[in-house]
Amino acid sequence: MTKAIIVAVVICAVVAVVFIVKAMRQKALLGLEPIKQESLSMREVVEFFKEPETLKSLQENKDLLAVVIREKKDDGKIQIVLTAFNESTNEMASFPHTKSFLVEKIDEDLSASFGDKDMIVLQ
Repeated sequence: MTKAIIVAVVICAVVAVVFIVKAMRQKALLGLEPIKQESLSMREVVEFFKEPETLKSLQENKDLLAVVIREKKDDGKIQIVLTAFNESTNEMASFPHTKSFLVEKIDEDLSASFGDKDMIVLQ
């Protein structure tokens, strides 16, 4: 029984990641222009989600998850998207505070948080 629950949770997580990556690519096609800078730190990511308007949006809708998505580009750069994912619809939320960054590198804390994954869900 426990193994079945673990397998179900893993499958749900994989499905969520697939939806998020597809939505991220769709959002990029819709014209979300990334902010270009040398690097991005975990501190900057956390500060974004603590901004009053962003934090208020997340607190008012308990279905929204704060997510950080990483996509490695062919040219070696890294695109990082800070946004919200609607857990009840399994879609990227219509989130006015979304930010996208195109960077050369990410700091050790952010890299460690990602590990071998392409998405972080912040609590």
